[in-house]
Amino acid sequence: MNSLRLTLTLLTCYLPALTFAQQWTLEDCILRAGNGNVRMEQSVLQVATEQSKYGQARARRIPSLSMYSTAGMQLGRSIDPTTNTYTTRQVAYQTYALQSSVLLFNWHGLNNTIRASMYNYNAARYTAKDMQRNLWIETAATYLALLHAKSMQRISQEAILITSRQIGVTDTLVKYGKAIRTSSIRLRTQLTGDSVMYLKSGHSLTQIKAEMCQLMGMPVDTVFDIRDSLTGGERYFAFLRQANPAEITEHALRNDPGQIADKLQEQSLAYTVRSARAGMFPSLSMGASVGSNYSNHFRSFTGDVVKYPEQLFNTNLSRNIYVSLSIPVFNQRSLATSAHNAKISLRSIGLQRKANTEELAKHIHLAYQDAWASYREYLQYNGSVADFEEAFELTRVLFEHGKASVVEFLAALNELNISRINRSNYFHDAVMKIMMLQLYARDTFEFY
Repeated sequence: MNSLRLTLTLLTCYLPALTFAQQWTLEDCILRAGNGNVRMEQSVLQVATEQSKYGQARARRIPSLSMYSTAGMQLGRSIDPTTNTYTTRQVAYQTYALQSSVLLFNWHGLNNTIRASMYNYNAARYTAKDMQRNLWIETAATYLALLHAKSMQRISQEAILITSRQIGVTDTLVKYGKAIRTSSIRLRTQLTGDSVMYLKSGHSLTQIKAEMCQLMGMPVDTVFDIRDSLTGGERYFAFLRQANPAEITEHALRNDPGQIADKLQEQSLAYTVRSARAGMFPSLSMGASVGSNYSNHFRSFTGDVVKYPEQLFNTNLSRNIYVSLSIPVFNQRSLATSAHNAKISLRSIGLQRKANTEELAKHIHLAYQDAWASYREYLQYNGSVADFEEAFELTRVLFEHGKASVVEFLAALNELNISRINRSNYFHDAVMKIMMLQLYARDTFEFY
């Protein structure tokens, strides 16, 4: 009797929290994960960083402009900044300068740098989309794991109630000499096993909910529940029956964000190689400057003191325009090494892209095969559950009338529970694989 009371207490542990929890569908979970996931926010920041770098690279086409001013006092023997002669007098001075320069030609090095930054920026955008897609898959897998855990808990709960009821019936039969004490003991042992299974499923449910909260960027102690929005899964199975893995693979290789990001990164590195090579050739630039200075000891030819504005804007004003040619002669092979390393990186990203393409094709192929395997297993167990239910019900009636042993009753109950658990497991596994195939085939999840 004490074990029965403990079992009934365990059954009520999770019910109050679930009764008042928010009910979320798969679509709700995916939308929340897209808005609150930390990794998604990091990928968005990475896109912003690459966009900033791209803007900075384009801005290098604009002429530079800088202005500076220096003020000070010279003591002892020094050069007067206005007369350019030595003096021993104390001199208060101030200089101004305005400079501008623009790159005229550097063997398309700047243009290639800009193109490399542009492809990097676009690659970051598609990498963020790939992160979003992976987040969808991870959220869907966690959602289906929650559904399976809830199914396990429900099966355990039903088994506990059935066994508890039979304990009461058996105790009555034992009391009137219609059954032996061993039958009651066996049922209590079964009840302990069912109770442990119920506790384990509850613990698993708690762990998976914590994972879902992390995916959605929510506190792990958030109280929520999920609602089964799969509507039996028939539409997913209909998609599987019509799916062509070759067509799905072809579509994914053209449109998968990860594949596009790899291609863009390869193009970016190709322009990086060209830009690195351009650094080994001469570059031509043009510049201009305007400057002036002031000294408190400056005098005119007549010996008169020249005032501050007159010195700055007239007497000491200088203008300069120039063309600069820069020729790299020897730089410890730094430029050649940079170009060589860029070519190695280009080759490496090409091999990585090929490996990712092969991995994606294999992933789709295995997902298709696994989906069919799980779907067939589900059909087998889905058809047999009804038979196990009928067999258990018949065994239960016979057991209550003393026509079946407790061993036969427990065997029928366990066979029913195993068939239900396997049906749930293969159903959710098949739906997960089909969701992945849909995502590769249609670039989005379809919520039925």
